[in-house]
Amino acid sequence: MLSVLIIFLSFVQGATKTITVSIDSGSIQGTINPTNTVASYRGIPYAAPPVDSLRFQNPTHVQPWNTTLLTTVDGPGCPQQCKLPPVACPPKTSEDCLFLNVFAPVTSTADKLPVMFWLHGGDYYQGYGGGLLYDGSDLVARENVIVVSINYRIGALGFLYSGSDSKTQFTGNYGTLDQQFALQWVQRNAHVFGGDPNQVTIFGQSAGSESVAVLLNMPSNKGLFSKAIMQSFPSALPFRTADKAPSFTKVVAKDAGCDVTVPYEECMRTLTWQEILAAAVKAETNVLANLNEFLSLFQPYSPTVGTLDLTKQPMEGFLDGSSIDVPIIIGSVRQEGVIFMYEAFHKGLERTEEDVS
Repeated sequence: MLSVLIIFLSFVQGATKTITVSIDSGSIQGTINPTNTVASYRGIPYAAPPVDSLRFQNPTHVQPWNTTLLTTVDGPGCPQQCKLPPVACPPKTSEDCLFLNVFAPVTSTADKLPVMFWLHGGDYYQGYGGGLLYDGSDLVARENVIVVSINYRIGALGFLYSGSDSKTQFTGNYGTLDQQFALQWVQRNAHVFGGDPNQVTIFGQSAGSESVAVLLNMPSNKGLFSKAIMQSFPSALPFRTADKAPSFTKVVAKDAGCDVTVPYEECMRTLTWQEILAAAVKAETNVLANLNEFLSLFQPYSPTVGTLDLTKQPMEGFLDGSSIDVPIIIGSVRQEGVIFMYEAFHKGLERTEEDVS
């Protein structure tokens, strides 16, 4: 219950009010909005940094901290070449990017509040869970809920697949497993912010909507959420499969300068993330690399189907009834196509051009 939290408020004239709570990994300090209604905690690490030996590995627990961690600014976005409007692009990127934001009422008459868990879009290679666009304060103030938004690994670092041997190969779906790991974090920590772990709704737009569909088709997620919302779900785009994905991964490795006539995974692990990103950007528009999976040109990076984590295409799961059985809302986002028009013009769009599109 929120009422039993130890809350420290700063009432210095003109100063930002702060609030401190304790989660399972340590104490964090957030901020309170000027109307004293919403507390924001930005840049909470929910997993260990996926760097060095943890690159191309499943997420693991963050090391606990002993002093109070300031969670007042967004964590950096995951490595990307962002083509979205500036408001949707992270101002800073880093391979150490597994952070989440929490927005919660400062006070509430309810003992346990519903939790809304947001997954950003961006075609699985761009975007992040922070910034003004995904500030959950207004939703919290209007609906009396907890909002959680997360970063997850994207692009090559989040979704390359080379085989099923986790000791030597890239087993893929790292970004998806980050999402699952963050949901597990919510289960452990929702009560700290006044939330109910039994009332978690996952929701997302575009690739975030696809992520919702994927999570619904992973049996290991049962119990982590109770409802789902898919906004602008591109159901016609199939994901890469385990039998074909390695050929594309090999193209990325070759573009990165690795010798692909021998196992190349260790070479990829020694590169900088900037080198991997440059190779990933080059490979994603390679028509020949996507010749057998032409639709992958529209979504070069995505979860891999035919793996232990995801055995079938999400639409197959929905049609045969094997997906997790929870209430689902499906809809479209108005004028979402404007973003694609924006990407087509390197200098951006004028207001009149946006209105026409």
